[in-house]
Amino acid sequence: MRTDVVFSASHAARRGVVVLSAACVALAAAPLLAAAQRSMPQRAAESRDAAALLTPADVAKITGLGGIHLVPRGSAAGAGGDLNFAQQDGTLVLMVNIGTAEQYRHARAQKEITVGGKSYPMPLFNADVPGIGDEAFNAPPGGPLTALYVRKGDRGLSFTTYYAGTGPDMKPILTQAELGQLARLAISRM
Repeated sequence: MRTDVVFSASHAARRGVVVLSAACVALAAAPLLAAAQRSMPQRAAESRDAAALLTPADVAKITGLGGIHLVPRGSAAGAGGDLNFAQQDGTLVLMVNIGTAEQYRHARAQKEITVGGKSYPMPLFNADVPGIGDEAFNAPPGGPLTALYVRKGDRGLSFTTYYAGTGPDMKPILTQAELGQLARLAISRM
């Protein structure tokens, strides 16, 4: 199973960690592993449920980006979420993962990630974000904020944007304000 999470790779690179694109999975790992263990009909039903939380039209309206469409999990590098939104040219802009409150708590407490038996520093929690769900925080610490984690009841969600540009011109495609609006809309539909 291939799981690329762009925000983690960038964060790790700033900390001098050798990045293995398929290994930097943060909160995405738990829903992906759980999904792999569920039956195909169950995953198909969950995919339909996820799609009801946030649509391409929602993402386009909030972000002002055109040509937004859904990309199936695993169909493109970085498309590892329950919902993967891309622009018309295929550039991924948003990944949404839906999991449990326990997965949310794990992400909030994460300080490192272990890959191939070796541990690398990779804290996720940066700061609390009030007014979204029962609790929320943004990530990662020490760099551009590219993710928003939300807990509502027994569900945990992550909203992760990707980077545009290269080198010193690299910046998140979506802002934290846009991620917050998208999160509020999605949890209003739960």
